[in-house]
Amino acid sequence: MSSRWSCSSENAGGDPVRFENVYFITGTAYAGKSTMVHLLAEKHSGIECEENYHNRLLPGLGKEEFPALTWSRDLEDWHEFIRRTPETYEAWMDQVSRECETLELRLLPEAAAQGRPVFVDSNISLETLRKVAAPGHVLIIADLYLPWEDVPEGCETRIIPASLWAQFPCTIRTLQDTNTKIWSEWLPALQGYTLAGEYDIEVYLPPEEGSDDMKVYIWVPLKQA
Repeated sequence: MSSRWSCSSENAGGDPVRFENVYFITGTAYAGKSTMVHLLAEKHSGIECEENYHNRLLPGLGKEEFPALTWSRDLEDWHEFIRRTPETYEAWMDQVSRECETLELRLLPEAAAQGRPVFVDSNISLETLRKVAAPGHVLIIADLYLPWEDVPEGCETRIIPASLWAQFPCTIRTLQDTNTKIWSEWLPALQGYTLAGEYDIEVYLPPEEGSDDMKVYIWVPLKQA
């Protein structure tokens, strides 16, 4: 059985350490990170640090140390959120990422000290993960690739080969549930075919006019058994 771990900030240290039993999964939003963390923790009787697990510390954060997180926490009028300039929003997002990383590094030592494998849906930067993660303990899912920028150290680009694909239509709202059912229900019950290759593809389409939801297609590669 997996467990969801909780602690208070009073008992956690703030200095980065080398985590030998922690497995970090990072990447873009809606890539299936939380689903994988949950399934791995369940399979290996580990500790599950789910998406935004550091939010349990949010109520006690001070504005001076965590200005970005407390700004959104204490926001009273959502119009203030959308009135910001792109430059202001980008700066806020960068600051949120740094603050979330700080919280994770405070929470993880006590989780790791329990002696069980810890699986983390993480916001920690790749630069920091190179310092705190054990070799082979970081998985990046569906990270953004810009051909005109350098590929991060330790990463590589690959060409996805042609294949037979099973296509699952869903929306942003149903993506998590659909993704979980594919891997925990549909694939185990599939007859005549097995999983092919090392990749699955997610396609995100812009919302239709008048809709606030986004169409998504999950493609899973198959081959005949």
